[in-house]
Amino acid sequence: MKQLILNDGIYPQICSLARAYEGEFAVMLFGSVRGDEHVVTHIAPPGKKAVNDWAFCTNDQDHESAFYERLSSEHPGIQWLGDLHAHPPGMAWLSGTDRRTIREILVGTTDAVHPEEYVAGVMLRTEAGLDIFPTHFTRENLRGSPMEVRHEGIHQKPQGTGSLITKTFHHCRSWIGRQHVRRHGGAGGRGHDHADRP
Repeated sequence: MKQLILNDGIYPQICSLARAYEGEFAVMLFGSVRGDEHVVTHIAPPGKKAVNDWAFCTNDQDHESAFYERLSSEHPGIQWLGDLHAHPPGMAWLSGTDRRTIREILVGTTDAVHPEEYVAGVMLRTEAGLDIFPTHFTRENLRGSPMEVRHEGIHQKPQGTGSLITKTFHHCRSWIGRQHVRRHGGAGGRGHDHADRP
């Protein structure tokens, strides 16, 4: 099974971003591929033009392009591996919108970079930090395959979302209640709903 390996220091950086952003946010992953190991050595945090809402986020392409150019000049050969983004509690699966975006990244016809493979992952906030659920995609495997995760001495194997949803049910109800109050207390409307299953 393929593994997503977060080098020392990467996981704490992402957890810090999860505390800074209340809703969804995304980080771009950069590093190298060694056989079945996708090793993350650098992340690009959300840029100033990124949109982060309770069930919706967009990226800042100018920020990400500039970050990658700078990183490539400092570390020749570094690769764009994919991205991780936060989801509402209990939703460990990629949405239909996520999957359409991944398909466009891999087999789209625009002038953008279309890599041979791509890691897309969902992050769920926990009491201890984050659980990460990455999926490995290729042009030949657009459905994707679950990956294991290793970071800071932790080895996380893929698990079914059913037990995860049960485990986080009470936390989910509390979080959604807080977001409902925030949104109806003056926050702007959100983008697409992430409740759609793949």
